[in-house]
Amino acid sequence: MKRILVFLPVVIFLALGCAISGTKLKPVAYSHEKVSLMGTGGSQSPEVFKEYISGYEAVWNATVETIQEVGHPIVTVDKNSGTLTTDWLERGGAPFILGMPFNTFKDRFTVRFLKLGDSQTKVGVRRSLAIMEKGQAKPQTSNGVIEGWLLDEIGAKLATKK
Repeated sequence: MKRILVFLPVVIFLALGCAISGTKLKPVAYSHEKVSLMGTGGSQSPEVFKEYISGYEAVWNATVETIQEVGHPIVTVDKNSGTLTTDWLERGGAPFILGMPFNTFKDRFTVRFLKLGDSQTKVGVRRSLAIMEKGQAKPQTSNGVIEGWLLDEIGAKLATKK
């Protein structure tokens, strides 16, 4: 009986930690592991591309909606040149311990659009990323997973509008 009384508060704490934190494990627990660039020591993240069988206007609108849903404030919009950038967004991220984020990081996106035809558009996403350590931003290289997830979300939004 004593073991149950000791164990019960731990279970309640874990349950409340997950419920109160409101953390979303999507997208892919917002991974932010460091990836080296073949010994260069740099932190330039790769640009991840995807082509859509949709017109430029539809892809542009779906991208803006998706980025706003993710919570990134859009700061630069140049539809004619096909460039969109977001502001830095700081938040907690993976790994999660007791339902709470272990790390704090900030990231932003640069999105480029290329009209390939009347009903074909290519989108490239680059994620700038920094882990926050003692109030200092330490640049990191994204592994491309979040960029791919964002492109998949844009595709899903386009599919629902057809």
